[in-house]
Amino acid sequence: MNPRMKWMACLAVLQAGLMACSLSPFIERSSVEYNAMVANYADQVLLDTILRAKDNLPISMTNLTSITGSFSFTGSVTASRTTSGSSANTWSPTLSGVSSPNWNMTPLSTQGFALSIIQPISPTYVVSKWDSGLDKEFLLLLFVKSITIEQQEFRNNPDSPSEMKDFRDKIERMEPAILRMKTLTVLEPVGPDFDPVFGFAGGSSKVPCAPTTLSTQLLTALNNVASTGDAQYHYGNSRVKAVSACDGLPLPTVTLQLYREYSGQVTLCSKKPPTLGADWSALLGPPAHQALAHKAAVSATLAGSLPKGPGATPSATLQTKSGGNQPSPGGSGQSLANVLQQTRMSAVAKSDFCDQSQVVLPPSTEDEFQALSKTFILVNWRSMAEVIQYLGAVARNQDSPDVHWISDGKTHSIFRLTTGPSPQAAIAVEHRNDYYSVAPTSSGDHSLQSLSMLSELLGTARSVSDIPLQQTLQVIP
Repeated sequence: MNPRMKWMACLAVLQAGLMACSLSPFIERSSVEYNAMVANYADQVLLDTILRAKDNLPISMTNLTSITGSFSFTGSVTASRTTSGSSANTWSPTLSGVSSPNWNMTPLSTQGFALSIIQPISPTYVVSKWDSGLDKEFLLLLFVKSITIEQQEFRNNPDSPSEMKDFRDKIERMEPAILRMKTLTVLEPVGPDFDPVFGFAGGSSKVPCAPTTLSTQLLTALNNVASTGDAQYHYGNSRVKAVSACDGLPLPTVTLQLYREYSGQVTLCSKKPPTLGADWSALLGPPAHQALAHKAAVSATLAGSLPKGPGATPSATLQTKSGGNQPSPGGSGQSLANVLQQTRMSAVAKSDFCDQSQVVLPPSTEDEFQALSKTFILVNWRSMAEVIQYLGAVARNQDSPDVHWISDGKTHSIFRLTTGPSPQAAIAVEHRNDYYSVAPTSSGDHSLQSLSMLSELLGTARSVSDIPLQQTLQVIP
C-alpha cells in the first residue's frame, strides 16, 4: 500500500473511532431521559385522573405505550499534509448528531381495562403491604369500602361526616396497630364422613368386611357433587374411628370427608370486636359459630365470581396470580353479568384465628347458617375505580378533620393536594386552568404512598395487547 492509501485508511479508522466513542454515552443518557419522561407522564396522568374524580368527572386515562428514538451521527476528519516545516500534518475532526424521539399514546378505554378497574381488588394485595411498615389504619381507610356488623353497614364515605365518623370508630376499636391480617384456607364439609369401602362411619361393626352398595352409591353421589364446578373440592381425612364399620377389622380406620375448599381467604384478626361494650363470645357465640363468618365471606365472593346464566361456562373467568377471579378479556359472547364480580369480602374474627393456616368449618345446614349470618362481621374491599373516586372525595374534603387521624402523636393524611405552582412538588399537573401538586413524602402524609399503590394496581389492569411486544431503538451512523 502506498503512503497515500495508508494515510486515507488512518483517517477512516479515526473517524469510526470518534463516532463509536461518542455514541454509547449519548444512547445511555437518552434512555435514562426517556424513562424519566415516561415516569413523569404516568404520575401526571394519575394525579389528573384523581382531580377528575374530585370534580365528579368520568375516569379517563391514556397510556404512553412506546417511545422510539432515531439517532443520526455524522463525522468527518479534515487533514492537510505538507512536506516542509516542523508541523507536517494538520488534523481537524468534527462530529454532529441529531436525535428524533417519537412516542405513541393509547386511550385506556378498552373493555378489558374497564372491567378490571371496576372489580374489587384482591385483599391478598393488602396482605402483601400489611407488615411492610406502612401505617395499618391508612391501608384500611384506603382499601376498605365498608364494614358490616350484624347486617348493619358502616361506610367509609368522606363526603358524609357522620358516616365517616362511625366507620372510623369501628376501625379504631379494633386497634389497627395490633390488628392482624392473614391468608387462610377454608374447608367446608359436604355430606357425611364415611368409610370409602365399608360404608358409613356410623355403620354396624357386625356386617361382613366387603364393599357395600350403599358406600359405592355414596361415593358416586359425592363425586357428582365435586364435578359440578361450583368450587374446588377434595377428599380429606375426617377422624380416626376406634372401631371399624365392619366386623373383622380390629385396627382403627380413618373416615373420609368431602370438603369444599376456599383457598386464599384473607381474614382480619382482632383482639377486640368493633362494637362498644362487647366481647367476641357475646357477639358471635362459640368459636364454631365464629368460623362460619368465613363461609359468609367466601360465599359472597364465590357468588359474584362464578359464571352465571344458561350460556355461561367456566372459561368466562380466569385465575389471577393474586388468587382472585378476574374477567377474561377474550370472553366473546359473555354478558357483563357473567364476568363481573359483584363483591369481595373478608371475615373479621378473633385474634387467635390468625394462629392457624387452615380453618375447617363445622357441619351446618343452610337454614342454620342463615340464622347465624346475622351476627357476622365482614369487610368489603374497594375496586381500583373506587380507590380513585375515594381519593377524589378525600381531596374534596381534605380540610375536614374526618379524613385525618392521629397516631403516635402525629396527624396523618390519606391524600393532600396543594393548589398553585410549587417548586418543591413531587408531582405537579395543570388541571382545568389551575395547577395542583403533591408534596414530597413527609411524616404523616401518605399522598405519595396512595399514588404508588394505585399505580401498581392499575398496572395489573392493563392488557398485554396495550403494550408493544418490543420497543425499537434505531441508530443511523
